[in-house]
Amino acid sequence: MHQTPNELKNNLFLAVNSEGNTATYHTAYTGNKELVQSLLGVNKVKQLNPDDLRKLLVATWHNAAACDYLDLLEGIWLWAGEVQRNPHVFKIIFLLDQYKDGQIVWQVAVA
Repeated sequence: MHQTPNELKNNLFLAVNSEGNTATYHTAYTGNKELVQSLLGVNKVKQLNPDDLRKLLVATWHNAAACDYLDLLEGIWLWAGEVQRNPHVFKIIFLLDQYKDGQIVWQVAVA
């Protein structure tokens, strides 16, 4: 199967490991705001479809909350507002969206 360069980039960027997690997901565990912003910046340039972008952001957001990385949470929040067409609606979804374990970010943050 032949893929266009754009399809290949999307597939590589959205590739998941055996647990279904992307590089962006794992990057949030580092707490390195610059590294996360770099990966998210690639997302912005690539203009991923909104569903894929939402999934990446929710996973990153949940990991930052689980690790108590407040600076990273703030950065993700601001960045998400910049890249969405309707940031207000997106942020509401962002706060209430469940990750694959069924928890919303508030449950992750207090655990």
